[in-house]
Amino acid sequence: MSKEIRETTEDGWDCVRQFGQIDRSIESFRATRYEIANCLRESSTEDIIADMEFLAKDILEKCEQLRRDGIDKVEFVTIEDY
Repeated sequence: MSKEIRETTEDGWDCVRQFGQIDRSIESFRATRYEIANCLRESSTEDIIADMEFLAKDILEKCEQLRRDGIDKVEFVTIEDY
């Protein structure tokens, strides 16, 4: 199946705003990830698991919506903005 070509003046992924939303979701997990990576043990296991479940569900839902919207079938091509 061929991909739809969409022209954009964006040279990054600003043309897919949902990618930014997913990035913010991942960024919101930074404190928990830091705690795990640096063996700080400040949160309870229950809280860490809940944070990981929330992050996983949030990202999965956003990715599923991207597929429903057909973004996985699009190739973005940057054009010059004159």
